[in-house]
Amino acid sequence: MSLRHLRFDADAALWFAVALLATAFATIPVLSVGLAILGHPLDGALYIGVTGGLVTLVFGVTTAVLVRNRPWRTYADTVWTLYVLQLAAASLLAVGQFVRAPANAGLVARGLIAPLTFGVVQIDSFAPLQVAFPDAWPLVGTLLGLLVGRWLLTRRGRAVGEAARIVVEPMRLPRP
Repeated sequence: MSLRHLRFDADAALWFAVALLATAFATIPVLSVGLAILGHPLDGALYIGVTGGLVTLVFGVTTAVLVRNRPWRTYADTVWTLYVLQLAAASLLAVGQFVRAPANAGLVARGLIAPLTFGVVQIDSFAPLQVAFPDAWPLVGTLLGLLVGRWLLTRRGRAVGEAARIVVEPMRLPRP
């Protein structure tokens, strides 16, 4: 599949934007509960696991609902939509960073590298180069949500993917 055949799904983009906001605001209460239970802040692998699990859950549920409502969604189109959305958001934030500190190109580049690589490459610092743990949780959640949504639809006997796409054919009118 080439980039020419990928479709941007505006409906999914809206729901993914809501999911991004939900994960941003839900992280603090979840981490506060962890703090209350453990008595110290979550750190290391526990922090990565808790925040990653939260993001995976939110994006998984969002994608499963999106697939249930429109079963012709494909994984490539859904991931393309999420990629474009994250890249657009990071670009807007990078413009804000550039306006705030025009001489600090490293800050702008650090903000753009993660979305360009879909969260696989996370840069904490350029001098010295420090790479952080990959943050591909939205991608994992999207994949799991799509698989679960499709499985639920096929279990009910409904078509999924391109087989479920609605095709409108023009009606032939009789000649006068």
